[in-house]
Amino acid sequence: AAVTQLASAGIPVHVFPLAPRELGDTWVDALHLPARLAPGGLIAAVVDVGSQRETGAMVEIRAGGKVLGSKAVTLTPGTTSVTVDISVDDAGAVTLEARVTSANDPLEPNNVLTRSAWVAPRPRVLYVEGAPASARYLSAALDQSGFEVETRGVAGLPSTAEDLAQFDVVVLSDLARSALPDPKIAVLATWVEQSG
Repeated sequence: AAVTQLASAGIPVHVFPLAPRELGDTWVDALHLPARLAPGGLIAAVVDVGSQRETGAMVEIRAGGKVLGSKAVTLTPGTTSVTVDISVDDAGAVTLEARVTSANDPLEPNNVLTRSAWVAPRPRVLYVEGAPASARYLSAALDQSGFEVETRGVAGLPSTAEDLAQFDVVVLSDLARSALPDPKIAVLATWVEQSG
């Protein structure tokens, strides 16, 4: 349709077929990150790696020259998505570098792709547990996922919205409703409504 339209306008069209270059090349096509990154938490970064041949390769993600995570993979012709688990130590701006290395790769410049990202401060969690002996399991899982966790017993539930304002999340676990005083429940409900 476009050629017909150009021809009717008197614009000459010349066609030159181009064959793809088959060099046996391997390259980094994209680096995908979760929407929210937190320091200290496990981050599943996905690197899209292209290859014109079947080959073994090493996929790495670096920041400031430090290898944050790596994975050995077998690539097939086309694009392969490789998940690499990484962790970033500090909040703030970070430049991540995805890199692929394979034997006999003819082009080096396309083996590296950089991407800037923002690492938000660790979300603060108030974890109020009614069975203190089991608190370590959820607390450890939250910590590994990038949260800053403060564990308290039922008496430690704040009684003012100002005391709750320092937290992003409140988890109530193994607590009977009768163990929670009505005024503290009212403060918690107000905090959730006003702070989301």
